[in-house]
Order: sequence, then structure tokens, then C-alpha cells
Amino acid sequence: MNQRRPVVYDKAKYHDDTVAEFGLTHEHSAIHILFFLGWLMDNDLMSDDFVSEWSKFIHKYKSRSSSPLAVFDWWDRCLTDDMLNDKANRFAQEYFDYKIGQYIADYTRIVVGSLPSLYHPKYSWDAQELMNRQISERYDTWSRKELPKWWMFWRK
Repeated sequence: MNQRRPVVYDKAKYHDDTVAEFGLTHEHSAIHILFFLGWLMDNDLMSDDFVSEWSKFIHKYKSRSSSPLAVFDWWDRCLTDDMLNDKANRFAQEYFDYKIGQYIADYTRIVVGSLPSLYHPKYSWDAQELMNRQISERYDTWSRKELPKWWMFWRK
């Protein structure tokens, strides 16, 4: 039986050594991932299995009583395709991809600014809202590209 391997978008442990070199706490290994995870939860783009298993954490996040770090920590500090629904996965494969996507550039411009690295910011709800607006704009543009050609003619 051929079992599908999950797509791993990122793991905090990939960044632990760099974060340690900067003298930052291990939470900073995940900081650049948390804003995308937060946007996914805010926009109900998580998989059905993820929502059924982690609804308590998602509710706490959406009520702003817990950051996405709590969800991320429980998910072994990984962002994988089985956490996302199908449409979110198609978007993440383009936007969140570190080689071809725009996520890190958006994150750097909006959150990092003049800080020494993408690991130096601290999570904040204000920064989450700024990133939510930017990611939503990218998502809307991407969604329009994904629509079938006939849709544009039908809408008119």
C-alpha cells in the first residue's frame, strides 16, 4: 500500500539553531509561521479533522484569549497540509512557499521591519491584524486566478 507523505510547509525545529545563535527563546523559531496559521484559523481554512480535534484551541485563538502558538505547540510545532483544507493547501503551496511565494517578503515588510532577523519580532494582535489584511489581499488575488474562465463572463 502506497501511503501519501504529508506536505510539511515548515517546522519550528528547522529554525531552532538559528534562534539559539541569536539568543532568543525557542518560541521565536515559530514566530514567522504563527501569523499564517492565525490567518488560516481566522478565515476558517483549516481541515475538518483539524477543526474537530482542535476546536477548543481555535475558539480560544479566535476570541483572542490565546495566540496561535498554543495551537502550533500542540501540533508539534509544524505546519502541514493535513491541517489545512484543500483550497488553503493550494494557496499555501504558492504563497507560503519560501522559494517562490510572497509570504516571507510580506512578513518581513509588515512585521520584521528594521529588526535584525525574521525571528526577532514578538507576536502581537496588532501585527496579526496587519498580516491578516495582507494575506487576505493575496488570497483574493490568488482566488480570482483560480476561478474558471467562464466565471468572469458569467459574472458580467
